[in-house]
Amino acid sequence: MEGKVKKYKGRPVLYQIIINQDEAFTHLYGSETFLKEPIETMKAALHFPDDVKKILIVATSGSGTSAFAREACTYAYVNRMVSRDEVVEIDLSEDSKDNFIDKEGFYLIKNAQKLTRVQREKCLHTLKGIVIFQVDRNEDVSLFDEVRFIIHLPSLNSLTLEDRYGLIEYFFLDESKRLDDRIIVNVGLMQCLLVYPCVNGIKEMKREIAKGIANAYRREKNHTLTLELSDFSPNVRKGLLNMKNRQDVMEFIAHTALFIFDHETTLQTREKDIEADLYQITYKKRLPLIHTINTVGVKHLGDNVRDYVHDLYTLYDQSGETQLMNNGLRQEVIQFFKEAGETLHRSFTHDYIFGVAMHLQDTVLMASTQMQIDNTTMMDIIETYNQEYLLSRKFIRRVEEDLQKKLSPDESLFFTLFLSVMSSEKLGDQVVNLVAMHGQGASAIASVVSHLMPKCQLYAFDMPLDENINEVYERLKALIVSIDQGKGVHVIYDMGSINVMLSSISEETHIRISTLEVPISLLLMSAIKLADQGYTLEVIHNRLLDYASTSQVVKNVNEKFIVAFSKSQEHKSEEIKNRLEVLDGADGYKIYHFEADDTKSFVKQLDFLLMVGNLAAIVGTFDPAFFNVRYIDEKRIDQVSSISELLEEKEEYFDILGYLESQFEAFNRQDLEATIVPFMNDYERILNIHLDEDDYVGLMVHMACLIDRLMKNKTPTVNFDSDKIIVKYPQEKRELTKSLEPIEKYFHISFLEGDVATLISIVKR
Repeated sequence: MEGKVKKYKGRPVLYQIIINQDEAFTHLYGSETFLKEPIETMKAALHFPDDVKKILIVATSGSGTSAFAREACTYAYVNRMVSRDEVVEIDLSEDSKDNFIDKEGFYLIKNAQKLTRVQREKCLHTLKGIVIFQVDRNEDVSLFDEVRFIIHLPSLNSLTLEDRYGLIEYFFLDESKRLDDRIIVNVGLMQCLLVYPCVNGIKEMKREIAKGIANAYRREKNHTLTLELSDFSPNVRKGLLNMKNRQDVMEFIAHTALFIFDHETTLQTREKDIEADLYQITYKKRLPLIHTINTVGVKHLGDNVRDYVHDLYTLYDQSGETQLMNNGLRQEVIQFFKEAGETLHRSFTHDYIFGVAMHLQDTVLMASTQMQIDNTTMMDIIETYNQEYLLSRKFIRRVEEDLQKKLSPDESLFFTLFLSVMSSEKLGDQVVNLVAMHGQGASAIASVVSHLMPKCQLYAFDMPLDENINEVYERLKALIVSIDQGKGVHVIYDMGSINVMLSSISEETHIRISTLEVPISLLLMSAIKLADQGYTLEVIHNRLLDYASTSQVVKNVNEKFIVAFSKSQEHKSEEIKNRLEVLDGADGYKIYHFEADDTKSFVKQLDFLLMVGNLAAIVGTFDPAFFNVRYIDEKRIDQVSSISELLEEKEEYFDILGYLESQFEAFNRQDLEATIVPFMNDYERILNIHLDEDDYVGLMVHMACLIDRLMKNKTPTVNFDSDKIIVKYPQEKRELTKSLEPIEKYFHISFLEGDVATLISIVKR
């Protein structure tokens, strides 16, 4: 103890611990960072030759004014400026008495703005010793113009990320030493502590940490306390939703799984050591899915998306960290799937919804607005699943408004796929049965069967007679995709148009579909017609039995037929039929004809014909746009000599300019012909390549999306390899930049170096 204790002469013998003046203030965290300047100012004020030393501290409540004053008092005592190492603290928000003014000492007067004029004059001119006035930063400090030294203490919410973490670490280590326990904090909880708005400053943070540790200690009572988010107040837990634009937080604690505070030491376990950071792991699982989405057609993503969501739920379920799931966000996802399910006639499992909620929460925490799904795939997803995309985009916008932050455009696409690809709740992998009928008959039949067999997997599809045929097709496709369990779907239907749609859906989705036609409606119509013609009951009954048994109603799968049609006012259907019948090979097809003015009337008449064979094509004066039915303009008959030549498939030219004009409000064909088309020619020349049709279309879509994004001042996409590409291909970069100048002038935009690098990388990779 040599040099640490001072012995006084006389009796009784007194000893005093010697405090080195250099040790004062070192007990405060931040003495070498954010408190360094306030400490130096305080030391200067204490040494200044004033009879009464007056200092003004401007700080919000909870900023550590009391602790700072106690360290200042210790410094003054060591330097023999005061006789006692004791701070007399008066808080005027609690006590308005002024009987302390006649005494000498080290004073801290908090909320000094509440001093009356008389009290303030006494404190400034009568009080002896050292006086520290504290006022809130929002108060008028001009009342203390006579005070020579003013110190500003930063609030907790204004600290840098490093200083806030250091303060949190300081509190945890202090508690670890006090309890003689290790304290474990997962990364999700640390994120909350780093970002939640701590209204009452450092004092509140210290109190929250003490409360969390107390809850964990009551639960575990051993030498390792594992803190959970549920141990803390709702205000701290809301930190998960306050990470807007906080990519710095993710970078600051990147790859950290756990924080372990052990007396004097802080350990940070890495992801390779322990898989406890759910969100880092979730994000890692997303990357291969993004790669698959960008490389595989959107119609073949079912297994990949299903596996991804299943993995997320498994990760969530096995982690045991259920409190990390934000309840508000989870409820929003549940509500979304409920509303979307009602619109799309689908249901979703509990596991599925939680997996998607994990995905969304990970997106919120990662706080990235970078788009990783490429533009071509984006357009494919939107075009293929338009209804699902509209629902998803509306939901993501609502989430963005609630969180007051911008999410990546990828999120609308992800949710589109979640709605389109995920299956509804299943009882097991088996063939699924579906009854599909015109009108409301399917639901009625399914209801009866389900009542008799409660656990059966039977689904119903009603086809209202007045519903748009395109909407019917999309609804039926969505239902089949959602109910398929990988074993196929067996459909019992009533009339032929449904079978045509089922054939197209099977072709599009690669789902095996078997069909059985039970033409109840047609049988009834035949019965009514026979009754109107005066036949007896016995004859009608026997005729219907003959229809069913001799396949006059059930389709003859070997017969092929062609339909000739026109509008009613044209009366050309019979003429078209006659022209078809003189072509070579016409005897191999049955040719029917009728008049139809719109798609609805066309479908109604085609239903009857689809009962008797397989439709090869429709030949007429307008395209009824019926799914999976090939339309041939009647003018083509005069250009061929045989049915086989007429039915020969010709490769159609894809009008990319028309497509882009229809997809982007800002473009018209003239704009594109004047800007992007010339650039495409330059692009092939500069990079010395020839683009095939697919590559050409893909690059055109990429350019249109890029220009559209720049015109709307959206966040640019990031190419992390741009510097390397520009260094490797400087000549190509210069020439492409020059070639892009006319587009920049035309649309009043500016391309970034990263955009040019991406254009080069598309080919060079």
